[in-house]
Amino acid sequence: MERQIDGVVLRGKVVPAGGDLPAPGAPREYLTPEAAALIYDGVAENTRTAYRRAWTRFESWCEQYGFSPLPCGELTLANYVASMVIAGLYPATIDQAIACILSRHELAHQPKPNTRAARHALRGYKRRLLDDGWRQRKAPPILPEQLHAMVAALPRTVAGMRDQFILVVGWWMMARRSELVALDDVDLRFVKEGLEVYVASSKTDQEARGTVCPLPYGQWADTCPVRVTQQWLEVLASRSARAAVLRAVDRNGHFRDRLTAQSIDLRVKTAAKAAGLDNPGSYSAHSLRAGGASAAAAVGRSMLAIARHGRWVETSPVVHGYVRAADMWRDNPMRGLGV
Repeated sequence: MERQIDGVVLRGKVVPAGGDLPAPGAPREYLTPEAAALIYDGVAENTRTAYRRAWTRFESWCEQYGFSPLPCGELTLANYVASMVIAGLYPATIDQAIACILSRHELAHQPKPNTRAARHALRGYKRRLLDDGWRQRKAPPILPEQLHAMVAALPRTVAGMRDQFILVVGWWMMARRSELVALDDVDLRFVKEGLEVYVASSKTDQEARGTVCPLPYGQWADTCPVRVTQQWLEVLASRSARAAVLRAVDRNGHFRDRLTAQSIDLRVKTAAKAAGLDNPGSYSAHSLRAGGASAAAAVGRSMLAIARHGRWVETSPVVHGYVRAADMWRDNPMRGLGV
């Protein structure tokens, strides 16, 4: 038996359980089914899906032009980047493809290609795009007044109350959409100061050590994470819904399976449209995360405090961008010059 991660055979064979020693002739280095399953589960599902798609595209390109995909060389990787540039793919997509190829080599215990030429090619592509007026697309942040408008526009239905939880708790947590959909009822704990949300794992916590995100009481009931969570848990309890906090709701108000990460984006876009925000399709789950961070930066919260609360690494350039955007107006040197 072999165990694969997105088509890459893990080093050694997977030996069936049941015997103390491998059978004669079995490889000296092998994996038990239990070990292989744990290794497989150590890669996030969203990452596996994205990398599977990227690797399939790379393999097809290599087959078409006669290159070796595994191992591949520095110039092969640079040529592939150039082909993606010609195809008009976004720089972020190309970055992900490079990361996927490096990951595949690591899993297959093959020497990784030098990325220097590929990175130079990608840098040149970005400069061309900037010269042509391209700007990297970013989901606009949902600021406090927009959050109030979106919550006010929600219907007073079971689905509407669920979406209120998504908007309010997602905003206060500066949550990633994967963190929201993974929440179970046992992850929410009320304390005297407010609400403690246990985040079992996140993008910056690949070891799944877990962390607690503390949410204080808000000024207004409709956008207070503590009171909104209390109301939503009461709805779940009244319908004997346990474990998953965020579930699909059918037209009759019946709960279905756990929401997907993609559905969080849809709920945010729908709420933005209902609230009459400009260009509602540009909003996404990341708008909640960006909005909470931007609002905290606007009132002078430190970059370190924002990074820790939102589970960014402390030196994250993303957090620095939120703080800089707030500072350029709060500390603008041209303000109050009497002109």
